[in-house]
Amino acid sequence: MNNGGVMRIGRGARKEVISAYVHYMWADWCKIMLANMTPANIESWKLASEGRYTHLSEAHRDFCRQWAEQLLNLIEGIPHDPQYRIDEKELEMKLEIIRQQKGRLFI
Repeated sequence: MNNGGVMRIGRGARKEVISAYVHYMWADWCKIMLANMTPANIESWKLASEGRYTHLSEAHRDFCRQWAEQLLNLIEGIPHDPQYRIDEKELEMKLEIIRQQKGRLFI
């Protein structure tokens, strides 16, 4: 799959690109959480984590939609042609563009 820093974009490589984005989402959430760990926020996060998406506030759902929009843009930017190749630098560049475009929307 990885040959000299170049990956074929088959199912496994697409999964790798998406996995890198999921890690970025998780890491960003951890930074936000650690910087904003107040009793009120902790209670809010507990309630949100125990409920269904459809029961979230519209503001919280908008926050989730923004992450989903970024993920869709990333996925749509990956050709489904198994002959298409991406190197690790291009993968990092795609993720950096997402990082720069993402506005902080938090609670």
